[in-house]
Amino acid sequence: MADLVNIVKEYTPVLLSISKYAAVALIALNMNSFPLVWHFRTFGCVYWHKWFGNHERSVGIDPFKTVSTRKYIATIDDCDAFGFHLSNSSYAKNLDSARLDAWVELNYRLFKEAQVWTPLGASSYYFVKEIPFGKRYEIRTSIGAFEQDKWFYYVSKFVSKKSEKSKGSLSTPANLATAGSHATAPDTVSGTATPIAKGESPNSLIAQAYNELEPDEELNCIAITQYCFKSGRLTVPPPIALGLAGLGKNGEKNHEIFKSLVKERKLKAYLRGGYKKDNPDFADVELNINDLEITNSTRFEPYRAFTNALTSFKTH
Repeated sequence: MADLVNIVKEYTPVLLSISKYAAVALIALNMNSFPLVWHFRTFGCVYWHKWFGNHERSVGIDPFKTVSTRKYIATIDDCDAFGFHLSNSSYAKNLDSARLDAWVELNYRLFKEAQVWTPLGASSYYFVKEIPFGKRYEIRTSIGAFEQDKWFYYVSKFVSKKSEKSKGSLSTPANLATAGSHATAPDTVSGTATPIAKGESPNSLIAQAYNELEPDEELNCIAITQYCFKSGRLTVPPPIALGLAGLGKNGEKNHEIFKSLVKERKLKAYLRGGYKKDNPDFADVELNINDLEITNSTRFEPYRAFTNALTSFKTH
């Protein structure tokens, strides 16, 4: 018994030291899942833009070509216990912060001056290739298209660097080399990629995503999310919101209209129905987003298919 006590006394400092380092490692590996970390990562960008951002930097830019990029790493708490790669739920969790950052970059003035917010309507993910544990990846988000009355769409691409093993392969499958509504996904996908369901909407967007990759990059996932602009409980049509945000070639002129409405304290009234043609109080207010409308008309078809699919679920 005395020998056992002596052994315990002898190895206790070693065991305590090992336990201490193990606890530190466990905390570090699971840091992203601690309480309030998600909130800080997601909503922190709003306060960053509030305190340090140039709120007029987005005036005049093309929202379809403006890509917001957030960098991540597949940590152990974001990975599943089976394939040890980024779990499906983590795609959605991390996309929250990427999408909000993209939205704030383009629309912070609307949020600040009129408390315009954007509730999520629907989302869809097309998993192309897994992201293994420890790998760095980026989420690149931009506006995909918009409707005239309610919805607008974000397209987000999960992109990572190719591994040494896959660098010799083509970044774009042969039958996805040309983007367009008739591009088709592979019937089967080799390696650890997830087969892509056939259909016009995902395939067209995936083809475009492949064409935008650098030679040393690979596409892991593409996400489509449907949003609407809200002022209080009322929906603001996307053309009105994007015009007031000062986006597009006519952004400077539209931004002057925005500032005038803010100065006269009429912005909220305009957003809550004042934009309608039969409203005499704002007869002299005319936003011009013709350039965005033209570009949008060439991009909208894949998103129309997405909307039709959602409508089908609701009616059956």
